[in-house]
Amino acid sequence: MNRHLCSRFALVVLASASFLGACGPSSRPAPPRPFSTLDLLIRPNEVNPQWEVIAVPAAIRCSLRDFLYCLEASTTEARHDNTTTDHIVAQFESPRDAARAYRDRGLAHDTLGEYASTWSAPAGFTYVSPIADQFRAMCETTRGMPPDLALCVVEARYEEYFSIVFYTGPSRQTAVEEMEMLARAVDAVMETHLKD
Repeated sequence: MNRHLCSRFALVVLASASFLGACGPSSRPAPPRPFSTLDLLIRPNEVNPQWEVIAVPAAIRCSLRDFLYCLEASTTEARHDNTTTDHIVAQFESPRDAARAYRDRGLAHDTLGEYASTWSAPAGFTYVSPIADQFRAMCETTRGMPPDLALCVVEARYEEYFSIVFYTGPSRQTAVEEMEMLARAVDAVMETHLKD
């Protein structure tokens, strides 16, 4: 290759790298926020009066639940009948760090059926967050367990925040309805706090 062609090639590679880097989540530190992760937790009993809060909103260590490098995290838990839900919100230094946590979350990675538990999108779940930067809803199917048992998660990233709603219940049909309701409630709280 001649020198002129090599310099053009290098320029194209650099420009492409700059463009691709600009497409992902920002690595800049997030701005200071006038609220904590406790403020971002949904109150399931406000979403549905049947839910009873069994673990009041509280801060948790970032070393828990795969959030090794978050700045702060909080959780709450509620129950009704034979169903429980646990909401966790973690804050990271930057949107890129939160995106990495979302990507690396091992819970819902087995979608190929290689292990006893396989995760897939629940049938009938149609809600897609209009405000989350990343969003997924998954339910686990475990060999040897009742097929209608709902072990599910709704995970979403909003800027530097990562929200996870765990849902466990005896009916997948009910799970889909209640997970959509909980996902909408998370969106409403996030939109209220993160609006510009």
